[in-house]
Amino acid sequence: MGALTAPYVLLRYVAPDGVPVWLEGQCLVGTIEARTHDSVLPALMQVEQATARGLTAIGFVAYEAAHGLDSAFPRADAPLPLVWFAVYEGVRVYSPRAGRVRVGARPTVS
Repeated sequence: MGALTAPYVLLRYVAPDGVPVWLEGQCLVGTIEARTHDSVLPALMQVEQATARGLTAIGFVAYEAAHGLDSAFPRADAPLPLVWFAVYEGVRVYSPRAGRVRVGARPTVS
């Protein structure tokens, strides 16, 4: 099986009623990432702009990104991006019957 050609996000969400569901991103618009401390705030501003337009952003801010938010925090390097988000038009409840997740596919971070 080949590598995935586009980011695929599947996440477990616990709804306010306490019932967990699996959600998957639908219709990828693009990705936002920061690999340097100077690019952390601009990347987070892009995420904020995307969600203000009604898009859904799913991703992470690494612990090591703190220096990019406030120089009082120590500078730390990370093997992953400091900020990474996939931006989608929306999400839907994942149904295992749809067969979208390929067993053996290798996840990548780019």
